[in-house]
Amino acid sequence: MIVSLETRLRSEIDSVQRMLAELPDEFAIDRMSLESRIERLEQQLTGFSNQPEPAKARLTFRGRPVIGTRGIFADFAAKAMTPFSELVTVLAASQSKPVAWTGPIPNREDTQLLVTGTATGSFGFELQEHVVQTSIRVIETPIALALLQSRELLESLLGDDTELTESIAGLDERAVSNLKRFLEVLATNDAVCCFSFRDRDFGFHDVAQVRQAIERLDANNFHEQAEKFFGAFLGILPNRRTFECRDSADETIISGKVGSEISDPSALNQHLEKPVQIELTATRLGRGRAKYVLKHLPEWGRVETDLGRSGS
Repeated sequence: MIVSLETRLRSEIDSVQRMLAELPDEFAIDRMSLESRIERLEQQLTGFSNQPEPAKARLTFRGRPVIGTRGIFADFAAKAMTPFSELVTVLAASQSKPVAWTGPIPNREDTQLLVTGTATGSFGFELQEHVVQTSIRVIETPIALALLQSRELLESLLGDDTELTESIAGLDERAVSNLKRFLEVLATNDAVCCFSFRDRDFGFHDVAQVRQAIERLDANNFHEQAEKFFGAFLGILPNRRTFECRDSADETIISGKVGSEISDPSALNQHLEKPVQIELTATRLGRGRAKYVLKHLPEWGRVETDLGRSGS
């Protein structure tokens, strides 16, 4: 049975309190030591139980389905919110494991969005993550990261080829499909959206931009290929799932994303600066630079010794 850190802390506090209760009064120094230990453990427990505030966002619409600030056609709202909420859910779930093209989304019950109110100005919805009580302390919840990634995805649709490739590289196809479906609902109904998260807004100016974004997401515009390098990893940011490695052939530094196929990115930090053959998936769009994704951990026990082959 796996015991949570919170349970261990509470158990240790109980043990130390029993020791303190049984300690004779004349052992003043020992009493002070035990009291100090209890205080430190209680501080750890307090910090451990402090979960971040639920992530909140705002999604509003303008166009034919919106009647001023009075309301929005229910049929359009349902059709638009379904692929958008699924996009966020897929992005959140894929942070821990790949999401299949079809079938149930892993841990879906833990990655739900709530509609907590209507947003006026245009008309839309106030969104908030559904907080699941847990004893695991986190800095950023999967939903918070997924909402941030959703905003960055929308922003990249109006950026250059390199920006869009950066956002799309490594995404599960199901996420891209839901993003495209959401945009298609907008375009079909002559509508645009504005998405707000963490005091930063993104919005399409007109439906022409939405249609252009749909065209850019066409699978035929993206080209993927596997590329092999011989070099070493320099650093990993597990929460952001990003890496840097050095190509031994020309000493260039390559950065990229760690794919959801790798469940524990922090494992790479145990092998920094160790020579190894690295296979990356390179994604390119138009004239944009290649963006790299590490989908599988290297085989550290099979180091290539012939450096000359790294340039082949």
